[in-house]
Amino acid sequence: MGDTPGMSRIQVFSAARTTGNAAWWTFVVAVLVNRGLDPAGRDFGWTAYTPLTDGGPRRYADYVPAFDPTVQLVGVVMFAAFSIVVVSAVVEMAITRRWRAVVTVVIPFISMGVIGYAFGGIDRTAIRSPTVVLVFVLTAVAIRQVWMRRFAPTMGDER
Repeated sequence: MGDTPGMSRIQVFSAARTTGNAAWWTFVVAVLVNRGLDPAGRDFGWTAYTPLTDGGPRRYADYVPAFDPTVQLVGVVMFAAFSIVVVSAVVEMAITRRWRAVVTVVIPFISMGVIGYAFGGIDRTAIRSPTVVLVFVLTAVAIRQVWMRRFAPTMGDER
């Protein structure tokens, strides 16, 4: 892979690393706000907003939703941020050209699995306390942070 016009490999690597880190924290905060990995979020229902009729639009002025109303914006931001994390890791892997960089691509998926388990995404019958969820989420964050700060390949690193 040659240099990008206007940017050296080191600049592209630095931009990918910074973008990946920012997207990672966006993902973590979005998961916490969304209360899990489900794009619809976890809602226990609001009886005040229960529709009085199940019919479709009755007049030309009735609102017709253009997309699935159960998908929340935070859920979309969450998956967009995670996608950016993965793309950034792939860019880092392509620039460093080391097999160890493959782990940089895999680690976010491992962390997402831990977060998914914490919120009951893997086992829907389990309802965990907020303290247990916090411990799992912090463990997922620690897995990625320790890898990125200590073991992930960097430019000029010949380990």
